Amino acid sequence: MLESVMFAFAVVLLILDSGGQDGLKPLYSSSVVGTEFDFIRDTDPSTFKSVGYLGFADAEMPDKTDDKPLVQKAFQFEANYSDGAKVTFYVDEDFKTEKNAQLEIDKYLTRFGRLPSVLKKGVNRVVVHKGDATAFSDVGLIVLYSENADKRISTHDLEETLFHESVHSTWDKRYAQSEKWIAAQKSDGGFVTEYGSKNPDREDLAESALFALTLSRFPGRIPPADTKEIEKRIPARLKFFSELFPLSQPWIDHAGIED
Repeated sequence: MLESVMFAFAVVLLILDSGGQDGLKPLYSSSVVGTEFDFIRDTDPSTFKSVGYLGFADAEMPDKTDDKPLVQKAFQFEANYSDGAKVTFYVDEDFKTEKNAQLEIDKYLTRFGRLPSVLKKGVNRVVVHKGDATAFSDVGLIVLYSENADKRISTHDLEETLFHESVHSTWDKRYAQSEKWIAAQKSDGGFVTEYGSKNPDREDLAESALFALTLSRFPGRIPPADTKEIEKRIPARLKFFSELFPLSQPWIDHAGIED
């Protein structure tokens, strides 16, 4: 009898601690490949300005698919954007030639320029490997795999992939464990994606950000019925992002930058 009472009490505490997350299931498996929404479009403006070859030299080349040394030779390019963002691309020596490496980064330069300026400026390194593994990131870093990127291009998902990883690179360290973000998670009625639900500490910020910023800046890109369900699940998170990235802050910020 005592065990039953204690179990019931534990369940009540769990429900209360969940902030009212009362059975609202995630709407999508993931934000990028789990929806049909074209959050960021090929017709959106890009701030890509120029790229220059820096040479073939040693560089840190993180790779989750290989046990090669961290420091390897890489083709290196510096890309400049008209909103002040600057990023160095490091292309795996497996691409063999500077020309092949240049053709590879051509897939990313303009697409990266379509991200919000605040996210672009938080990324200073992009590493590119051959392979079909999914992208990953760290502070200031995005790691991409060429064949997987080609798949994402074919489904109009590469910009969204870059967006997701740039959130990790730029905002995770500051916000993912912040009291304000955790309070927003607890007060909301659920998660937008299963990926965010299963990885609330690591993935929910990036998963929610793509929906939140799209609803804020490009509301017509998510259907009204979906918008209603998203707002039902994450109102506090939406408010969090509206304060983090207010409408007064332009998507592409040219303030003080001379083209």
